[in-house]
Amino acid sequence: MARELRTSSRGYRTEFEQSIQGDIVRALVELITNSDDSYTRAKRDGPINVVFEGHQRGDPRKTERVSVTDQAQGMTEDQIDAALGEVGGSTSGFSAHKSVRGLLGRGLKQAAFGIGAGVDVVSIKGGTVGFGRLYESERGRLMFSRGSEFEKDFGLPDHSPRRAMLAGIQD
Repeated sequence: MARELRTSSRGYRTEFEQSIQGDIVRALVELITNSDDSYTRAKRDGPINVVFEGHQRGDPRKTERVSVTDQAQGMTEDQIDAALGEVGGSTSGFSAHKSVRGLLGRGLKQAAFGIGAGVDVVSIKGGTVGFGRLYESERGRLMFSRGSEFEKDFGLPDHSPRRAMLAGIQD
């Protein structure tokens, strides 16, 4: 009987590493494309800010922090879950014939595991902050957690969606 082809964390890691090849520029292209696609879906332009620290030429795994931020659409925790919790999903809008370059929800995951061991995503949509984390487990499996699972998974405070506040200003 025919069955669906399956893969493992090892298979995905190999694919992600081969596509990025440890090159921070390739990883940044993926992340910047995601931000640009978000502006395209929002039908407006805006800034995309890029910061990376601790990068040593020829040794991308020593990059301590990469941050790509925009002021486009943002994502709810459910949207973060849909975008990060699955490989190959239709999350970019491409399948709905939107004029975006993202396809199959791979770019962020390729960047996260192609130059490092994971990524934290913080996103604001509709005044609510959502969180998600892609990471490698102790057993080498590629994992995803929503912010509301952080306490159970990492011993960190619960990062359930919450209202965004400007520094020093409360509702």
